[in-house]
Amino acid sequence: KVFPVFLFVCALAIPGNGRPTCKETFSTHCIGEDFHHAAAHGIHSLTLQELRYFFDRSASENNNIPIVNFDLSSTNLLLAAVPDLKLNNSFITPGMNSIDHILSNWENDNFFMKNASVLEMLVHNLHMYETLRVSGKIYKKLKKKPTQNIGRLCKCMKDGEDKVLANLERAANFFRSSEGEESWRRSDYRWKQMRSLGQQTHCNSVISSLTPRRIIASAGNLTEVPPLVSSTVWNAWKPQMTVPQGPQWNYELAHYIYCK
Repeated sequence: KVFPVFLFVCALAIPGNGRPTCKETFSTHCIGEDFHHAAAHGIHSLTLQELRYFFDRSASENNNIPIVNFDLSSTNLLLAAVPDLKLNNSFITPGMNSIDHILSNWENDNFFMKNASVLEMLVHNLHMYETLRVSGKIYKKLKKKPTQNIGRLCKCMKDGEDKVLANLERAANFFRSSEGEESWRRSDYRWKQMRSLGQQTHCNSVISSLTPRRIIASAGNLTEVPPLVSSTVWNAWKPQMTVPQGPQWNYELAHYIYCK
């Protein structure tokens, strides 16, 4: 009788009764523990029109994907869900919807990115579409054939949602300023150092194959993006438009949206 009790006590001592930890789960699915950076970057200005176009045509307004509030005068830094812009147009592409959304707010000083020109805001959105286009394809593959134990991964990602929200709040604050160390001109295109998944060569090769791209050496090296007023300035901006960790971030964003 002692022996079964001993086994029962030992079983209780095993964390989660043998379930993998979130660290192990992230590793198995080729997701970094700091996925919240990828998630926040990918969703910070997402709209329902873009969510439907790139990811899921059936997505609703009750999508539970938080974003930065486009209204810079609001006391609410974030919106709880990707919004339907309810644009008055017949456009079908994200690019034309962006043009309508931004140009319709041309004279609004409290819209989107403080003191940014309409050209700078359009460039921002087109830069985001590079990420959304690739992430959307990965999402659709995942939706069609979910990976094993994806539910466990989603639980771990949900546990990290506070970090996603913290990153979004930081972004919301620098979008409200165009000057200084914490302004969007200094923060929006300042990329984190490259990270890899260590010895997981399988992960690195699979993820890289999903986003084939040549990274320009100067990507992320500009301290501040100046007002975009000429082709010379654009040549300084251009390397900043490529996210150094793009392949990994695209992959992680797809999984984050899948888990929503």
